[in-house]
Amino acid sequence: MEKNKLPRFVKIEGGNCARFSNVMHMQYHRRLYDQVVAVDKEKLKLTDAVLAEWREAIDQEVELNKEATQSVHTARLVKLDAERDRLLTHFFGVIRIQKLSPVAAIQEAAERVEVIFKPYAGIQNEALEAESGHIAGMFEDAKKCTADLTTLGLTAVLSQLRTVNGEFEQLGATRRHEAVEAKRPSATAIRPKTDEALEFVVQHIQGSYLFSTVEADRLLIYSLAAEMNKITADFKASHKSSDAQKKKHPGDGGGKKPGGNPGGGKKPDDGGKNPGGNPGGNPGSGKTPEPGKDPGKDPEKEKELDEIEKMLTPLIPAFEKEIGDRPGSLSFAREVVGTGKDRRFKFYNTRTKVWTWATLRADGTLAPWAAEP
Repeated sequence: MEKNKLPRFVKIEGGNCARFSNVMHMQYHRRLYDQVVAVDKEKLKLTDAVLAEWREAIDQEVELNKEATQSVHTARLVKLDAERDRLLTHFFGVIRIQKLSPVAAIQEAAERVEVIFKPYAGIQNEALEAESGHIAGMFEDAKKCTADLTTLGLTAVLSQLRTVNGEFEQLGATRRHEAVEAKRPSATAIRPKTDEALEFVVQHIQGSYLFSTVEADRLLIYSLAAEMNKITADFKASHKSSDAQKKKHPGDGGGKKPGGNPGGGKKPDDGGKNPGGNPGGNPGSGKTPEPGKDPGKDPEKEKELDEIEKMLTPLIPAFEKEIGDRPGSLSFAREVVGTGKDRRFKFYNTRTKVWTWATLRADGTLAPWAAEP
């Protein structure tokens, strides 16, 4: 392009956003929408109806991402899961320590109990529902060694675990019922509509530039296209960086599977539960696997991350405000380390290109984590 001369046409790049996680897909459309509505719609040949269709689809995605934590039970579920993890860690820790007891009766009891509960080592790191199922299995196996459990002082621990797990499962069932009652469409149904609405808007913008005879308007539209392309480039870079981090550290946030020695190997509480270019492209187009999912990934782990993402999304605005960042800057990087109250969640700042770690307070809000784990 010659100096001070605008190109004959503009192209607005697509973000291949079908591969974005649900929350990142929602944020991507929110950013583009805010950029578009800041410009006089008459100059873009856009109508209120066209913009409203796009806004409605975005709002549906926002509600879908907020759904899990809108339940009044969610904060309590987080606390209960942390308590389950604490009790399980203590249970296996006692077995490990008592195997070294100088008292023969206690040492022998610990060795017998270890054999029975060997398959359950590390279940704190399982997906939430899987952990509940394994705990139910523990209660059945506990019937085989009631005397030994009494000798080790673990009867009360199992009793407390039974109470906590029971409340967790009851609240989980209630929350699922609320989700059914809400009758919200799934992400796979909403996201294509949002992408189609964006594509329709993009065609209007590109067409308005092509047919405008006012140089000032063409410059305005050219600048808008460049800003939209910058947003797309930022989100693509964020997604690529997040994906690379997960491939580089495949064990981060992953849970240890049942089995192994309750008193040896990796401790149950180690590990987790899991620039813009010139205006061009076709946003939101192309068929890919299920939104937010990459082929070859563990479906159970991805489901767990989806659940965590839904839990964290409504907490992000308050967290951004607390750390003094702009609204909409942070997105969950789908990486979790640690368990229970020590769980840490990784976020990516699309504005500063910096990773941020956070943990959950007792009241269910996000708190900054001082250093990377």
